[in-house]
Amino acid sequence: YYLDGLGYEGKLILRAGGKAQLGRQLQFAMAMENINQASLRELTEAIIPVRLRVGLNWAPSNELQLMAEIEQRSDRRLTPYLGTEYQMRDWLWLRLGLRGDLPQLTGGFGLAHKGWHADLSYQQVTGLGTHLRLSIKRVFKAVKA
Repeated sequence: YYLDGLGYEGKLILRAGGKAQLGRQLQFAMAMENINQASLRELTEAIIPVRLRVGLNWAPSNELQLMAEIEQRSDRRLTPYLGTEYQMRDWLWLRLGLRGDLPQLTGGFGLAHKGWHADLSYQQVTGLGTHLRLSIKRVFKAVKA
């Protein structure tokens, strides 16, 4: 966990969650973070918030997904999120999202090729400026015995 002016502090933070298929086109997901209520009280008055996230993902077609999520943190009011993802090709996805409490708009795209995936997102954060995030992952196929 990172603390301004103090650096990184190792803390065990437990997360649990799951998702359920509610129909052919609808998924429900829920996750809770910091279940063990890890604290930084020995270093600072800052606390690590407990988070509860609940969301729905509706896929009216193979190319389009619409998402809605709410997040409740122990240190903030309820935060709504809305998002959409459109698969333009079998290797290209476009994404758009909105955080409802600020309001804050995000956008991005994803690419896939031979098991490699790259995602780039752009976010304008009030008071902090622009965030540009890149993630790269490799997906391995299971070997049949």
